[in-house]
Amino acid sequence: MFSICKQERDSEGREVIELGMDLKRVKAMLMAAPVVFVLVGYFMGMPLIMMAVMLVFLVAAFAVIGFPALASIASGSNLRVTLDSKAGKLLVATASGQSEIRMAELAKAEFSSSISTSTDSDNNTRETTVYRLEFVKKNGERVPAMAAYSSVYSLDDQGKMAAAINAALKRQMV
Repeated sequence: MFSICKQERDSEGREVIELGMDLKRVKAMLMAAPVVFVLVGYFMGMPLIMMAVMLVFLVAAFAVIGFPALASIASGSNLRVTLDSKAGKLLVATASGQSEIRMAELAKAEFSSSISTSTDSDNNTRETTVYRLEFVKKNGERVPAMAAYSSVYSLDDQGKMAAAINAALKRQMV
């Protein structure tokens, strides 16, 4: 997975926990792809001039199409939770918008899972476990942080985010 969990303070001193794509790793893999293609061409006996043209074309294609598309996808996959202790609110920002929840109502944060089923063109069915961040209120009600489930984030980073939010919530309640 190419996700990363970051925890920091914003300019107003609020605790911010963010889960998103690790663009450095994704960019490194994208930059390596043209080199891999050229190496495959070399071992297949492709002429050097053809490999050079292919390398230039692939690098240009990634620069013009790949990196802007990557930036767009990455910005849409970020999940940002800001704990505003002064206002007593937890702010959740996703690609679909922003919401807020009163911290006094919350018991904990956790990632819930669901099974997503898809069928390919050959009628083969595939099941994938997908996740989303949910807040559990003290009365047991669950409030989803985002509308949709996703498989973008690694389980490790999801655990880190939930643990960081729960630790921050405990600090705010003291």
